[in-house]
Amino acid sequence: MHILTIDVEDWYHLIGNRYFSNPDNWYDNESVLLKNLERIIALLEKYNRKATFLVLGWIAEKYPSVIKLLVKNDFEIGSHSYLHRTTRFLNKKSFFADTEKSIKIIEDQSGKKVECYRMPAFSIDRTNKWVYDILADLGIKYDSSLTIANRRNNYVYPYKIKTPNGSFIKELPVSTFRYLWVNFNSGSGYFRMFPLKKITQSLKNENYNLLYFHPRDFDLQTPVSLKVSLLQNLKNRIGLKQSINKFESILNNFEFTDIKEASQKIDWIKADTLKL
Repeated sequence: MHILTIDVEDWYHLIGNRYFSNPDNWYDNESVLLKNLERIIALLEKYNRKATFLVLGWIAEKYPSVIKLLVKNDFEIGSHSYLHRTTRFLNKKSFFADTEKSIKIIEDQSGKKVECYRMPAFSIDRTNKWVYDILADLGIKYDSSLTIANRRNNYVYPYKIKTPNGSFIKELPVSTFRYLWVNFNSGSGYFRMFPLKKITQSLKNENYNLLYFHPRDFDLQTPVSLKVSLLQNLKNRIGLKQSINKFESILNNFEFTDIKEASQKIDWIKADTLKL
């Protein structure tokens, strides 16, 4: 099972940067999102592949054309929060408000129910497991916010999460690439860095693969900003030269689907229940 997810955010939605962590500063930067999104969609259409697009509510509000494009091509649309803030900076009240606002904007523009969510920077852990109660209360059925780091073992596969209040959410975590005896999240910068041969081998060997990308992962003209460090600028650009060709190669050689369709093929009765 190969699942494809795209976090719909712009190049300046950077976690951990003081300047870009302030949404007031986002408006001063040129958007490159739409052209990159169109490039991704064109390849998905070429190979008849599905994907789940997890959209920032801020993006949906500022660029309604993004939602229109996804609806036109009949892609699953989920939420990636409203302001791209991690739970480290949110309490229960502010997390509820942020998530509710994002879901409402996306649903109003798309005419579709939002049932899938991903927390920015995969920032859910044992200290904020109350997040799942709020997600369940807001109608989220599928989450993809966990990785091997916060799963706390060497296996990555779909499982159920029982929330503190007794609800259940179906978790489809990001899978891993194994390289030099180390497991790395399967997507984005790691995808750009790793050799295609290793990526292909991993996709063949594992029964469950969920990859994640950002539109900027395929943009050779990703802006260089003086507002971020030299290291961050390098990280944003590493591997861009070959990333779109590698992406097309895996689309050509593997069947990819979205989270909702994949979930329908999973035997959730037999799936493990995770306790954070």
